[in-house]
Amino acid sequence: MRFDRARQFQLLIVIALLAGGGGVAYGFANLAVQLTALALLAANLPAVGAFFFRPQSIALTILCTASLALPLFQIIPLPSTLWTELPGRQIVHQSLMISGGLGWFPFSLDSARTLVAFLGLLLPMAIIAVGASLSREALMRACRTVVAIGVAGFALGAVQVLSSGQVGLLYPENPMPGVMFTTFANRNSAGLFMVCCLIMLATLPIGHPARRQLLMRAGVGALLTLGVFLTQSRSSMVLLIVPAMLALLQAGTFGQAHKSGKSVSRKTPAKFYFGGAGLLVAALVAAVALLPASRISTSLERFSHTSDARAMIWDDSLFAAKRYWPAGAGMGTFDEVFQVDESLEHLSPRTAGRAHNDYIEIAIEAGAAGLALVAFWAALVLWLTVKARKSPDRQLGWGCAAILMCMALQSGLDYPLRSQAILGLAALALAVLVRVANPDEGERS
Repeated sequence: MRFDRARQFQLLIVIALLAGGGGVAYGFANLAVQLTALALLAANLPAVGAFFFRPQSIALTILCTASLALPLFQIIPLPSTLWTELPGRQIVHQSLMISGGLGWFPFSLDSARTLVAFLGLLLPMAIIAVGASLSREALMRACRTVVAIGVAGFALGAVQVLSSGQVGLLYPENPMPGVMFTTFANRNSAGLFMVCCLIMLATLPIGHPARRQLLMRAGVGALLTLGVFLTQSRSSMVLLIVPAMLALLQAGTFGQAHKSGKSVSRKTPAKFYFGGAGLLVAALVAAVALLPASRISTSLERFSHTSDARAMIWDDSLFAAKRYWPAGAGMGTFDEVFQVDESLEHLSPRTAGRAHNDYIEIAIEAGAAGLALVAFWAALVLWLTVKARKSPDRQLGWGCAAILMCMALQSGLDYPLRSQAILGLAALALAVLVRVANPDEGERS
């Protein structure tokens, strides 16, 4: 079997999802993912060069280049006459004056953290750049691989839940007995990943035999939905409405196609496609019934917990954002600079670590430039989503846009894109959306 570009791409997706769920605290695991991404880039230099120097999408190439350039710019040493004028540098200025005088200093207040932030972008850039050269079939295989990993993750998570976290927990620093983490350190990211798998499951094209595929998808969908509840992630449970709506939209599309004689499988009654959505619900109810009531009730009871430390962290984070506005403190520096502005009444035995709102955290770390990049990325996704409406694979394209939307929504309460696994999944969703919006691009792989 030839280990071609498509299989290399698929291998990177697998390694990213299996080893990249631990966050910045697990440097060696992230290093393995980033080295694999570098190997993919090195093995496919012509494709990478075509993406950057002969771009098929100017807007996408510009945004990728700007996203890579931002953290690199922040670690360039500047003369004291420049960096001392940046907002929020007074404390550094005073400490250097006491310790021996001013000198050249980078834009970032912690250049090592900012370099780590740059290295974290190697994975999504490899997926986007190499994915642009892959065929439709290769990208579809990558999406099916994601769903397969979701099922495998559920199996691992079942062991974690049934053993009360004593067995199968890959990141034991935050033990929560009875909670499903799968291959992630953060249960919110675990729940979001399963939601994304459900979206892909609902929108991937259905081949032959259609009946067997629908039955299989209903069973897999029930397991993944159950897995979302077992993560006890409130945001992920709310986001389940997105794959449910997409599944119903897919069923309606099949019904209309059958009535017009354009159905992929004309021998399959249209009511069978609608039945697939009903079967999914029935399978979920059956799966839930097999669990002790306490498992599901514990998950649902979390919605009644209104006390949350996030509000206090947001309050102090907004103050920190004003200190460094509009320049920012440097990508990856939140944990270092936040403690300066953490108010005494909000102190706790644990450090915040993150702002638990990625938009506020970006405002602190990258200022106006970072928020502008976020806005431009959102505009690009919206434009591609509208453009995808004319594609025969528009359901999958809209599903990938929905995946990016779910990540954006959860970013208002958490930090999913700070994980290499979720960041890689976002890059894959974007690569597929670009292909659906531009079906004539790419090559056979």
